Amino acid sequence: MKISCRLLLCVTIALFSIADITTATDFTWNGLGSDNNWTTPGNWTNNLGFPNAATDRAIFTGINKTTLLLNGNKTVAELIFTNSTVGWNISGDTLTLPAGGKIINCVDNWPNGGTWTFSSALNLLGDAYFSFPRSDGNTRTLSLTGQITGSNTIYISANNASLVSLSGNNTGFLGNVICLTGKVAMANANAFGTNSIPVEIRTGVNIQNPSGTKPLKAIGDFGMSWAYTYNGPIELLSNATFTVGTGGGNACTINSVIFGNGNVVLEENARLTGTSANAYTGTTTCLYTENSPILLNKTAGLDAVPGDMFVGTAGGAAVVQWLNSNQVNDSAVAFLFNSSAVNYGGIRLNGFNETIGGLTTTGGTAGAYAYVENNHATTPCTLTISNNVDRVYSGQIRNGTNVVSNGALSIVKTGSGTWFFNGIATNTGTLAVSGGTLGGTGAIACAVTVADGATINPGTNTISAGTLTISSNLTLSSGCILQFDLGPTNIVGSGSNDLITGVCNLDLNGTVNVFASNGISGATYRLINYTGIISGNGLTIGTTPLGYAMLMNTSTVGQVDLVISKKLSGMVITLR
Repeated sequence: MKISCRLLLCVTIALFSIADITTATDFTWNGLGSDNNWTTPGNWTNNLGFPNAATDRAIFTGINKTTLLLNGNKTVAELIFTNSTVGWNISGDTLTLPAGGKIINCVDNWPNGGTWTFSSALNLLGDAYFSFPRSDGNTRTLSLTGQITGSNTIYISANNASLVSLSGNNTGFLGNVICLTGKVAMANANAFGTNSIPVEIRTGVNIQNPSGTKPLKAIGDFGMSWAYTYNGPIELLSNATFTVGTGGGNACTINSVIFGNGNVVLEENARLTGTSANAYTGTTTCLYTENSPILLNKTAGLDAVPGDMFVGTAGGAAVVQWLNSNQVNDSAVAFLFNSSAVNYGGIRLNGFNETIGGLTTTGGTAGAYAYVENNHATTPCTLTISNNVDRVYSGQIRNGTNVVSNGALSIVKTGSGTWFFNGIATNTGTLAVSGGTLGGTGAIACAVTVADGATINPGTNTISAGTLTISSNLTLSSGCILQFDLGPTNIVGSGSNDLITGVCNLDLNGTVNVFASNGISGATYRLINYTGIISGNGLTIGTTPLGYAMLMNTSTVGQVDLVISKKLSGMVITLR
């Protein structure tokens, strides 16, 4: 059989390539030379030279001369640090890593809190890997402070306790960065280069002290921590969750846009700022910020929170504070945790107006712990609740912790849904029902108005009786609806019949609809108690159970009564 020269040449080249790989030389640093220079043969165990080839591996171990000088530009395949009880510091000229080059910290052991610093320049000829492969829980730092150049991909990974830090001004790096696992410090605005290629972030990564404008792309859950202001766009893919905060009391600010298919978690001192609206499709969850509130400070009218917002959990209280108006999407629902005096959610408007798509409480109804407040010393503000779906709220509505010194808070209810208010409202503004229905069994201390087309319905729903307390003026427009569920006779309110009580001055207008969930009888039913002056044109009777005649009676001071008897005619009479 004849073998062509070309085939023989290819085989020969392949064999030489295999030989190059398999004959890689390991150089182990022992620091026994006369100085701390890289090129001193006595510092390496084989004493035959020093690593300076694309297949050489430089292995650092022991405690001798842990501060060394890279004197002259050198090339190695890998830097490996093993069996060390102290940190390392390498400075000097440029180190070149070939394609597939690696810097591996802590193969075997590394002291808790140890730091290895590489301040020399790195020239990457291909993809490179910076990693902490161990996961023993000790805290360590791999710090790359020199300038990095190259145009391929850097892969970064660390165990959960350790940190890989890039702090060089890497304007000459034109490639991509992929953060695989662990903590990564982005300690320079140009640490990951200056091009527009997004840094890819995988599940479990935590970016520390980020700065600059580099785009980020998350395909798994990740977070940012410590003190920072980040100005780059952040894209969330695959329903990833982005956690902002854990700043140890420091401000953690996202001064850019968060977008994509994902969720955001805001922790202690998290701040959403900037001149572009956030546009992520998931929810926003606010955690553990009782003493360091989350701050919303986008340009007025731009969404810091584009979707539903959950404030507080069973793990602790959370407070969200406004620093500008209209920070939440108008259709977003605010869910405030309402479990105990230490596990609750709070909204602090701070003198700014806001519109949301619903306000509700979760986690329990035993007490009013969740709250919405103004908390500004003088400036009043308004929260508009535009819910088209029925919502129940059992928390507080208040001016602030000091009612006298805080500006008034007003509530406007719009939308077609019912807002069942079962909490405590001590605010000194007003509660205006402009659309939908105000229901519930709560206590309201401010003046209430019900506009044309809107409805007031005491009780937990239209077929469950309850008492709604309004200890201020109540104004009922001529086009509004009152709905009452009535049943047992000779019982005023008490959960058996709907009742509005505590009213001061009453402007009585509108139409009353009557429901009989437990059957009614010929009797007089109390609808409203008041203590001040009554005015208005009275109530017109609308929808009623069949077979009964009804008329309104306001002749007794302080009472609005409905007199029911067997139906004799269609006549409606209002007694004044």
